[in-house]
Amino acid sequence: PVGSAYTEAKEFPEMLSTVTDPNLEVFQVTTNLDGMSGRGGFFTPDSKRFIFMRQWGKQSQFTLAEVGDGFKLRNMMAVDEQAKAPSVSPDSRYLYYFADESASDKPRIVFKRLSLETFRVEVVTVYDKPVDGIGRRPRGGMGGGASMRADGKMILGGFNFVGDDGENHFSPVLVNPETGAIRGFEWEPYSWR
Repeated sequence: PVGSAYTEAKEFPEMLSTVTDPNLEVFQVTTNLDGMSGRGGFFTPDSKRFIFMRQWGKQSQFTLAEVGDGFKLRNMMAVDEQAKAPSVSPDSRYLYYFADESASDKPRIVFKRLSLETFRVEVVTVYDKPVDGIGRRPRGGMGGGASMRADGKMILGGFNFVGDDGENHFSPVLVNPETGAIRGFEWEPYSWR
């Protein structure tokens, strides 16, 4: 269940060698690796936890690991959430991410905020109209990450936008995490010719 703590961590002495400091402890944080890969790990700003993505085929899920509590794990959201481009608030209380619903019958990107204390998710805003500065509606394809400014007042991310040629073209965007206000950079479709 989302938010419930569980442990998979175990000591992993196989990673030690004859030249390793004898006081070094090595742990394997996850053990359920059947068909799964871990991607995109990063620490929260307070360094007490880290977040990584578990991926099974086309399904993925962000998982939180408590560094100072035996590497207890918590699944942060449902597997079908399609969360992309995560970033954590400077106070380490919230994870912001974009849910890619661009393949649905009502294509859109949903900007969400997840509490790292209660694991409750709230929708900040929905992007289903042309973005200022770009003049086009986003169509998924967010990059692997986003970056939050140190003061927590802006997130730099990016989306694909459909060009006049019908193809996806990536463009960076700036997002206010409190209001969801978005601004794209001036953009024109490019050609490799």
